[in-house]
Amino acid sequence: MTNESLGYYAGIEGGATGSKLVIIDADTNQRYTSSAPGTNFFLTDHTIICQRIADWILEVFEKGSLDIQKLRAVGLGLSGAEDEEFNRKFVEGFKKNNKGLTENFYLTSDSVMTLLANFPGEENGIVLIAGTGSSCRLKMSNGEVKGAGGWGHQIGDGGSAFWIAREAIQLLFDAEDGMIDGWDTVVIKELLFEHYQINDKTRILDFLYSKFEKHRIADFAVSLATRVDDPAVAEVFRRAGDILGRHVRTVAKHLSEEDRQTLHIVQIGGVFQSWSALETGFVNALKGAGIQKFVMYDPCDSPAMGAAVLAARETRGIYLEQKEEKTKLREISVEED
Repeated sequence: MTNESLGYYAGIEGGATGSKLVIIDADTNQRYTSSAPGTNFFLTDHTIICQRIADWILEVFEKGSLDIQKLRAVGLGLSGAEDEEFNRKFVEGFKKNNKGLTENFYLTSDSVMTLLANFPGEENGIVLIAGTGSSCRLKMSNGEVKGAGGWGHQIGDGGSAFWIAREAIQLLFDAEDGMIDGWDTVVIKELLFEHYQINDKTRILDFLYSKFEKHRIADFAVSLATRVDDPAVAEVFRRAGDILGRHVRTVAKHLSEEDRQTLHIVQIGGVFQSWSALETGFVNALKGAGIQKFVMYDPCDSPAMGAAVLAARETRGIYLEQKEEKTKLREISVEED
């Protein structure tokens, strides 16, 4: 380790509903970790996010009794940070307004940050996020990144916790209105009443509109996951698996025929805790696309740790050792019908 690399590196993973900050030293030892509310450009004004991040870093260094003058670089993987020109202006503004921190900032989206941390060099790989929201990003061997989804709950987030909750609620309303036939939604209704402490399904409209908070709707997916034995709930999760699989199928089109045969996918988000309920829809969505099998992993370290390591590499050319490799979870063949 050179003298130039001595000091601290900060990494921030900023999701829609929650964020994590990690401070590491030159040996990639974690010196301090902290959690905070979400940092999504499109849910909160970017100037507010900028100041919130700066204050957070200063607070963490003070709490950890660390010298802020030894902060060498900051890596930011923020939800919604998809536009390179916007990212450049954000970093410029951050530097201008926070000259006491560091001159070295690296900003990209949370999904791309995870891609670069888990698939370094010329390695192909996919990151599939299904938490409160959803997105899918592919890193090709030439470093180019392709994506599908990630556009928020109004026009995207398919297969996410928010999508699962909204889909189940709509299934309940449509079934009781007589818009669809064949679904017994008694269990969904019971779960809805219990989760939101209501006694009439129309009361959920308050949470969907006048009192809307994305995470409060997404949280209902956790309750639904406890009853995937119910046919209606199982169908919602099957559909979620199908949409997530179609995200992967879409980005895989950019790979060569040979590289497409085996896909390597890092999964992130609580929705994957219900993999058994997602699997049928997911696998079926990949059929007929030249995909023979896929391998799924838990990410190496944490996205925040990856952000700190990437900040050192991308802004200073310093390669810090990542202490953990991604963990293989499952390998599944895609058998054609």
